[in-house]
Amino acid sequence: MNPMTVAAGVAAAGLGYLGYKKFGKPTAASYQSMNVVGPGGVPIKVATPVPNTVTQAQMTGIPAAMLTQGSFFPVPTTVPGVGVTYAPPGTINVLPNGDVHQPAPIVISPGGASSVAIGSVKDVQHALNTLGFCKPALVEDGKLGPMTLNCIKAFQSANKLVVDGNAGPATKAALSAALTNMAGGWSQSGATAQQSTPRTGVATTPAGVTVDTTAALKMTAVQVQHSLNILGTTPALVEDGKVGPRSVAAIKSFQTAHGLIPDGVAGPKTKTAIYLATINATH
Repeated sequence: MNPMTVAAGVAAAGLGYLGYKKFGKPTAASYQSMNVVGPGGVPIKVATPVPNTVTQAQMTGIPAAMLTQGSFFPVPTTVPGVGVTYAPPGTINVLPNGDVHQPAPIVISPGGASSVAIGSVKDVQHALNTLGFCKPALVEDGKLGPMTLNCIKAFQSANKLVVDGNAGPATKAALSAALTNMAGGWSQSGATAQQSTPRTGVATTPAGVTVDTTAALKMTAVQVQHSLNILGTTPALVEDGKVGPRSVAAIKSFQTAHGLIPDGVAGPKTKTAIYLATINATH
């Protein structure tokens, strides 16, 4: 792993840092992080800023609306002062006054750190470095110079996009999807929850094995916190059954690390993935 600390890595990661710019420089304790192993054994850290407040859906574990079935469907969100960003649905929460009170999760790799929300040229540079598309790494200066253009073209070619060097909506959405796939596309627990209908209490693995996941649906907030601690959320959560800002950030990091939409809601799909991941970690 790149020897950067969480705070140093995320401070340069774009929209994940934006939520703290009014309150001073963040520290490692400003985030909930989780380590995973990405494709090819690459060490990955997911760090999610601890929000100031939580939503009703996050507190109750009941999604406000059914999100699109699938792993990653980056959608546009307008952030005042930043512009249009692309991130998985439900990832960014913007208040009516324009404040981002729930910034997006950040993916940290040996190549760099990037929010999964992609909007500006600097966001694009963060993403390309984190994904390892630029050798040598780009200077993340927000300038669309020749090296940045060439890296964008390389990414577009590899992802079957129009190769024009223009980081338009399709390219930004693809960068967001690539980051979330790097962090969580490997997860069998996430894939099982994703392709199943967890509300039924039955899940089917990618290999076609049927698993009874009734116990997952009965998980309490305390059990969710306990499982997240077993799975390595850092700092460890207080297992008090209160789904506050730190628990929401931990849920978002888990969701990102396991290929789920990082909305911070521990609904049936997320509980199923947590349940399966905990079984795998303890057996």
